[in-house]
Amino acid sequence: CSSGFIVPNPKALTVICPDCRHAFCRTCKKQWKSQHLNLSCEEFARWEKEHDLDYAEQLLNKHLEEFGIECPNCHFRYQLAKGGCMHFRCTQCSYDFCGGCYRPFKLGSRCFRAKLCERLGLHAHHPRNCLFYLRDKDIGDLRKLLDQNNIEYKTNVNQSDNKLTLSRCQVMEQKEVDFVMKDKPCNRFVEVAGLCKQITL
Repeated sequence: CSSGFIVPNPKALTVICPDCRHAFCRTCKKQWKSQHLNLSCEEFARWEKEHDLDYAEQLLNKHLEEFGIECPNCHFRYQLAKGGCMHFRCTQCSYDFCGGCYRPFKLGSRCFRAKLCERLGLHAHHPRNCLFYLRDKDIGDLRKLLDQNNIEYKTNVNQSDNKLTLSRCQVMEQKEVDFVMKDKPCNRFVEVAGLCKQITL
């Protein structure tokens, strides 16, 4: 409000306006919250930012842009876990699609692209550049493909890593543990550049 007043106790951290009863911090002038009681104004500003829903949403959106996958039908976004197949089913709209090219997966009788499709089960018509075709390739063939297209890739593990990391794949993937999905290291034996064959493909 526009009222001016003299603070009765200048050492008090909390100030309450006698007219509108608005409580605020004497130092930073922010609305008083009980969380400010044992925090400096700088710490409280950090706490407010961390607990601001808009800020949390911005962080989530940034994370999903970098590590997520989006349903091509309803545009709902998910965090992409390593491992598993290329087939995804959206939990929001039940749309089946490929995680590599976003093309729809359809059951044979529901796919009208070709007569042959009637005899197929759940399938998608992937373009040639879809990761679907690279998943089961031999590591040597993949290296050849990368070399031919002048694409750099990691071939050795950093020697600064400890011996356990050197022998086991540390890429996080979702695993079922006691009937609950949890993020755990892959933990398979390493073959190439600190990754197991499962992860390299």
